[in-house]
Amino acid sequence: MKTITFKVTNLECTSCAMSIDFDLEDLEGVVEASTNYAKQCTTVTFDPKVVDQKTIIARLKQLNYDVKII
Repeated sequence: MKTITFKVTNLECTSCAMSIDFDLEDLEGVVEASTNYAKQCTTVTFDPKVVDQKTIIARLKQLNYDVKII
């Protein structure tokens, strides 16, 4: 397993943070996603044999969030 934290901007509310978590956890290979609205970041634990960080970043961008690895 691998864990990466992303800076996610454009979060407008705690519901947006929960939506990110649910959406990322729907990706095959993502074990857990935890988004902190106050800190504007998402921590994702995933199996790199199944999904890579580029796919996770692409999903976040698809949801209209600006993302960078921190």
